[in-house]
Amino acid sequence: SESVQGPLNALTNRGLSNLYYGGDHRDVLSVNWGERFGAVFGALAHPFEAVESIGGWGELIHREVLIASPEIWEWSWTSNVAGHIVAGGLSYRYLREWLDYRGVPVPALGASAIVFGANLLNEALEWPRGPKERAGTMADVYFFEPLGILVMSHDGIARFFTETLRAADWSPQASFTLPDARVQNVGQVMSYKVPLPWLGETRGLLTIGLVAQAGLIRPIGDGYNLGWTFGFSGRGRTVDPDTGLERWETDLAGGVYIDRHNSLLGSLILSEHAYTRVQANMFPGVLPGALRPLGVWLTHNEGGSWSFGIGTRHSMGLGLGYDLDRPASH
Repeated sequence: SESVQGPLNALTNRGLSNLYYGGDHRDVLSVNWGERFGAVFGALAHPFEAVESIGGWGELIHREVLIASPEIWEWSWTSNVAGHIVAGGLSYRYLREWLDYRGVPVPALGASAIVFGANLLNEALEWPRGPKERAGTMADVYFFEPLGILVMSHDGIARFFTETLRAADWSPQASFTLPDARVQNVGQVMSYKVPLPWLGETRGLLTIGLVAQAGLIRPIGDGYNLGWTFGFSGRGRTVDPDTGLERWETDLAGGVYIDRHNSLLGSLILSEHAYTRVQANMFPGVLPGALRPLGVWLTHNEGGSWSFGIGTRHSMGLGLGYDLDRPASH
């Protein structure tokens, strides 16, 4: 999976992650991006009004940092920590090193621009949003995303995640698909391997992003590891019109993963009722001979349609695919 990491991977799998839920906005060329970005920048231009719309700074902290509801799927702090501070910070760290290795001047600035670009793209995709949700947009862009960059700029913290927990980006091979100009096989997934000393070389495996699953992973020889997880996958996002609280709808799901030295080689994720029922990815470096630089993927979607595509080591994270039948819309 490391071979397809790059700026486009960050912009697609982070910025367009909500396309995982399906819907008409998968037709990315038909989305009114000007209107959506205008709404986002409008909210960012008036942060104090956004905060006052939900009752002030105390309420903002209650919603975004503390536990605002007894319902676990309404806890904003979990997505803020896992999605912005940890995943966003790790994306920044990787992109900074990626740009520096290629001799790009001021790699920290370039990495920050890509990470913020993905964040703004994600916020735009979530609109239209009600007045009470604008405070969440402001908090994401002005606080949590910069905090993630700051936290992962610390070598000790970054080393804990990348070496102790062996954190890695195990996102699928996001692809632009024909004939309907859609983006399929998308959504950021971070993996963490938690040491379990009483199980020897076997570790706990967490996959976090648009899935939330836990399981085990163990070595199978020659640097290869086989893991399996069970938990949930995202089905959609709803907003309470009175309180403005977000709620994530989920379904049961499980996955099987094989990696080599922490770089994902293949994955299979099965979900109960989500838009993408089956998601299979084989990354570059697995196929033999002249096909070795290519990765392939296949998804079975809600409504019985299939999509497939390819990615390459040279595409920096955006592949090309084809939809065999137009997926059903929500």
